Amino acid sequence: MLSYRKQLWAVMAVALVLAGTGRAAEPDRYLAKDTEQVIVINVKQMMGSALFKKQALPQIEEALKNNKDYKQLQQATGLDVLKDFDSVTIGNTGTGGDKVVFIIRGKFDVDKIGKVAEAVAKDKPAEFKIDKLGDRPLYEAIKDGKSMYFTFIDGTTIVGSTSKEGLQAAAEGKGGALNKDLAAALEGLNARQSIWVAGLVPKKAQDALGNLEQGPADALKKIKVAAGGLNITTDVAAFVSLSTGDQKAAKELVEAGNQAKGIIAGVAQSNEMLKPFADELLKTLKIEATRGDVRISFKLSEDILKKALELVPKQ
Repeated sequence: MLSYRKQLWAVMAVALVLAGTGRAAEPDRYLAKDTEQVIVINVKQMMGSALFKKQALPQIEEALKNNKDYKQLQQATGLDVLKDFDSVTIGNTGTGGDKVVFIIRGKFDVDKIGKVAEAVAKDKPAEFKIDKLGDRPLYEAIKDGKSMYFTFIDGTTIVGSTSKEGLQAAAEGKGGALNKDLAAALEGLNARQSIWVAGLVPKKAQDALGNLEQGPADALKKIKVAAGGLNITTDVAAFVSLSTGDQKAAKELVEAGNQAKGIIAGVAQSNEMLKPFADELLKTLKIEATRGDVRISFKLSEDILKKALELVPKQ
């Protein structure tokens, strides 16, 4: 079994939010028009990065090599998750998790996967079912009483949803223009980065931020959209963007951020374990305001990431 330290590399590769330079991100056409949050994992870019190849890929390959279920699935379907996935997009509406749409792009042998799906549906009808969605097969995976539906658009695209209606709308192209604030946030992101995310801040979250007893509560309450990205190359570059629509609020958030930098530096001076990480972070950390937006960015080198992982207890 892999150590926590090695597992953390794999988790980092698929869960952080990062940035870079290149063409602007665009909403996937299969997303629902009422989408409020979007996350995209650029699997192909991430797998090709020097840092991922060196620090994460060997551990993932080892885990898959020793996984009998995965090997059987790969043999039956021809699917290789390390080579055949290009990107994964997840769109969410609300806070209940019952209006989620996901789009997986890559290379899929639809016939082979379909035959395996039929065998599974026959063997475990309570866990997997096959129906029709127009002229497409509709697959339903059931776990703990909850269903996830998906279908193939073609050999390069899988679309799924937590609801049959959501999947049908996506597959039939009944999405539409996203909320203008969310669309604007996506335009400010770079589609070539490893992972990027953008989302409208729910009213409940805004109210909670506004009720904080310390910090710029009024300014935090005005954050309407949050976005960010993480780019993995030979190091990790990350950023977060907060849109308030209010220049005064943005300025207050920058001032609070700069105060936090001072606190981090002060705490690190008396903590030898924390100091190298704080020094690395503060060296590249930038907090800037442009009109009503706040942008926070920083970089972490491979060396400092390795030091951080060495502190994680081994299993």
